[in-house]
Amino acid sequence: MDRKNRAILVIFDDLFTGGAFTLNRAVLSAAQSSLKADIIVLTGISPGQTLDTEWFPYAKKIITYSIPDIGHPRRFFYIAYRTIQLIRSIRKEYLLGGVIGNIVYSAFAANLYCSALRIPYAYFYHGALYLEKKSYVQGKINLLRKIKHSFVHWLHWLLQYILIQRSTVGCFSTFARRQLNGLFHKHKANLLSVPFMYHETTADEKRAARKQLGIDPHRFLLVVPSRIEPRKGQDILLRALSIIPADIKIAIIFCGPVHPNAVYYFSDLLRVSLPGNIHTFFMGERAPNDMWSLYKAADATIMPSVKLETLGMVTLESLSVGTPVIAFPTGGSQEILRHFAGLLAKQPDYKGLATAIQLFLRLPPGQKTLLKKKIMNYIQQTHGSLTAITQLKKFIREAGVTA
Repeated sequence: MDRKNRAILVIFDDLFTGGAFTLNRAVLSAAQSSLKADIIVLTGISPGQTLDTEWFPYAKKIITYSIPDIGHPRRFFYIAYRTIQLIRSIRKEYLLGGVIGNIVYSAFAANLYCSALRIPYAYFYHGALYLEKKSYVQGKINLLRKIKHSFVHWLHWLLQYILIQRSTVGCFSTFARRQLNGLFHKHKANLLSVPFMYHETTADEKRAARKQLGIDPHRFLLVVPSRIEPRKGQDILLRALSIIPADIKIAIIFCGPVHPNAVYYFSDLLRVSLPGNIHTFFMGERAPNDMWSLYKAADATIMPSVKLETLGMVTLESLSVGTPVIAFPTGGSQEILRHFAGLLAKQPDYKGLATAIQLFLRLPPGQKTLLKKKIMNYIQQTHGSLTAITQLKKFIREAGVTA
């Protein structure tokens, strides 16, 4: 059966942007020409979301359905039902290329369906869903809500546990592999790398990108590209900026969607008062291509996440254009940034982050040049396209998916 007669189906729950999208875009776009199948994307669209084809440049076809505004667990059953319904609409012979699941609800349903029909199945692990859901619960809650939340978290863990045990699993950092072992007792998971081409931003490109953004050229520019939610640590970063010495002039851009469960958190961020040497801008969600201009314009990218970052796609994206990343020593970003002295905060609090930012911005030009050379060597040696594609093809062959 030739390429035209088979497909690899890649499944998402909905279009809530995050690492799963950027990771799939990087991996599958690089491998697309060497895979013996077309790639189809199947995803739901939740209220307020719109489809941007930039998210799926590797897809020959995109299949979508609308998700009503409903809560858990009805949302799970609806996504599961629609996922199976739409998979069934695809001719089985065409689908023998296999299925790759990402987020838990649709991935779980697809796994059950593929097992029954003996269709090859693989699962990309992006993190523990139940821990992510726990992070959205803020402040004091009454006993009834506490019981409800505990049940929902247990349900998420159970669904993902069953999914992981029944799947050939691929993950993208040793941190994620340890998490799979510790939380879900999965002792075998394929470690994959994400391909990136290194392209260091020139001085002219940086000036042009900053001019387009309207940023004062005499200020350091910091970029914070992540969803607005408590676990991403934007409140810790603002507190850190409040103690930066007055002689360091900073413009900082926050870009990313506000999580539906974090509206009050976002409102609190907007009320934070900072000294005159710090200018803040909230730019909202950006299209994938717009993010590259932000990375190029920035002097540094800040990743103030305190937990649940299993890889750190933002970290890799920023480093791939030569822009250093300052972060806490947690999750996948720690594994990446430990290769570069000074980019990890020594204390996991706002004071440690403030110190790391201050020390980096005061680095002499010669040390910054040396740092960029180290970044270039790391990206080229660890995240080369050939290595990543070879690892991916080996993984999906193991799962039975067409390679």
